[in-house]
Amino acid sequence: MFKISPAEEVRKLGSAEMFKRSSIVPLRGGFGNQLFCWAYGLGLKAHGDRVIYDTGGQLGRGFALDGLIDRKETCKLPNKLWRSVGSTSTFWKALPWVTTVVEDESRPPRLCDTGGSLALHWGYWQSHDYFEETSDEIHGRLAEWVGWNDIPMQSHCAVHVRRGDYVSDAGAAAVMGAQPLHYYELAMDRMREQGFDDFVVYTDDRQWASKHLIGSDVRLAPPGGFRDDFLGLASSAALVMSNSSFSWWAAYLASRRNVNVVGPAKWFAGEKNDSSRLMMDGWKRL
Repeated sequence: MFKISPAEEVRKLGSAEMFKRSSIVPLRGGFGNQLFCWAYGLGLKAHGDRVIYDTGGQLGRGFALDGLIDRKETCKLPNKLWRSVGSTSTFWKALPWVTTVVEDESRPPRLCDTGGSLALHWGYWQSHDYFEETSDEIHGRLAEWVGWNDIPMQSHCAVHVRRGDYVSDAGAAAVMGAQPLHYYELAMDRMREQGFDDFVVYTDDRQWASKHLIGSDVRLAPPGGFRDDFLGLASSAALVMSNSSFSWWAAYLASRRNVNVVGPAKWFAGEKNDSSRLMMDGWKRL
């Protein structure tokens, strides 16, 4: 792990040779969002950057990518440094050799050339466009890490129902919000039209799914850890996604087997609801 000084000591680094053409990318949120940050970093690497992943205070549920990311490629930065990224504070004006890159979701996703300086990248980077050039590497490394290559494709259609904090946390509900029941009903009906008659539901709210979805051709997946659920989704013959980066990455793996994938057209709550940046070619939006 790289030892990087706290924000108030970064000035002492000057234009240190070790940081030239380097990018620091914080891993944010849970498993799926951390995968997006990791993949974004590989996109930067393909353009010649040395990438360091920050595993400090931005993680929602702890570091989830141990073994996929080498600990030697990580650092820990204080939260107050990231809060100042993108600002015009005196601190950043005194550091002309540091570039801050803040994701602008109003513009088409593309990698930014930082001109060889030390760059701090702030965003969730939820678009395949950021790492399209390294897609084969990302798919290969992820598939090997989770053991997807060893699991044959199943015959059922998997359904991912994400509720949890999308329902219980006011902030998450306002930004994301759980998909309504009619989305899952419509998506499964579309899959039935394709000939599927066996549905397996993976969810963090088994009580809600049992009440609203379980029927003659719909069953709950056995309780398991996040990796079991992820592999169950990724090894299915068809997949109904929720508005979750967890099922996005399962669909990303599964797509290499040409499975049917359906995802929500409204990914976010409120006005910010366009999922076009997230959905890949061949995925159907409902």
